[in-house]
Amino acid sequence: MGRTPNRLPDYLGPHIYLLPFLTGSMTLNDSTTYVWAFSTGGYGAGGTPTTANLLYFPNNGKIISCLLTHWSTNVPTNENCSFYVRINNTTDHLLKTSGLTQFNNWLIENLNINIAKGDYAQIKLITPAWATNPTGTRFSGYLFVMCE
Repeated sequence: MGRTPNRLPDYLGPHIYLLPFLTGSMTLNDSTTYVWAFSTGGYGAGGTPTTANLLYFPNNGKIISCLLTHWSTNVPTNENCSFYVRINNTTDHLLKTSGLTQFNNWLIENLNINIAKGDYAQIKLITPAWATNPTGTRFSGYLFVMCE
């Protein structure tokens, strides 16, 4: 039904590692920026990134894919959101622009985002002005990183 299969990329091998990210349950507001990394209950809102639980890279490499999952307790209207991976709280790389249904599972491949040992990543979401906002919303996923 148009969903990306729930699978890992075929190229996942010994020189690739995963960095997980997730949020706690939240209600998404209209025209708001959210930034998060690894958190079981908190997130940064209004463009203010959280400094706790950042995703640090243990070596040089490239982000090559992202598995991004979303679910809500209701069915929001289908206005587009934009998702980014944010490196060192300075540089945003667009992952996907899409509307949300009650459940989404996207495998975003062919990324080529250089990272250095000690860099950190966050996920950034810019929301639209919804007619019906999503509630009880959670995001999770993985960044797939190829070592250099």
